[in-house]
Amino acid sequence: MEENKNQPRHKVDIREMTIDDETTLRQICDRCEDALAGCGERISDQEVHDIVRKKVLPPEGKSEKYHAKLITFDGEPAGFMTYYEGYPFERTVWIGSFYLVPEVRGQSLGTQIMVMFKQNMINLGYMQFVAQLHRMNLRGQDFFRKNQFVLDQRSIDRDFLLYFCTYRSKSEKAK
Repeated sequence: MEENKNQPRHKVDIREMTIDDETTLRQICDRCEDALAGCGERISDQEVHDIVRKKVLPPEGKSEKYHAKLITFDGEPAGFMTYYEGYPFERTVWIGSFYLVPEVRGQSLGTQIMVMFKQNMINLGYMQFVAQLHRMNLRGQDFFRKNQFVLDQRSIDRDFLLYFCTYRSKSEKAK
């Protein structure tokens, strides 16, 4: 594929958040409220506080398996992602949140990040990804479907849906 030389190059950086990023995360969450509006929810100040301090853990969870990533686009805060390695099963990654600010949506940035993220996790031995989405988050559901996630019909409840994406190694596919 030939690169369009007239198109500006953008720098995307993804790094682990620290407690110093709490204000930045609050600002990103406020800018992403359109994605939460249909859900009747807002990411609270307490949730922001807990995200950067790695307190959003599953039962028996360990903080070293929890990751909160800050996404910047051309040096500006553009989104965040949280995930937990090894939950609910050993070779599974639970994606707790993945948000991009409205200004960078529609540029394939989310898809590029998701492809890169999944490949990195596959290289570490993870073969299944689970994303929990609010049933009213239609944009998020569409995004995950486009990125090879499938709705688990058994997971449907009043508020949340689970989307799964499973990868099998070439040797597993040959069986």
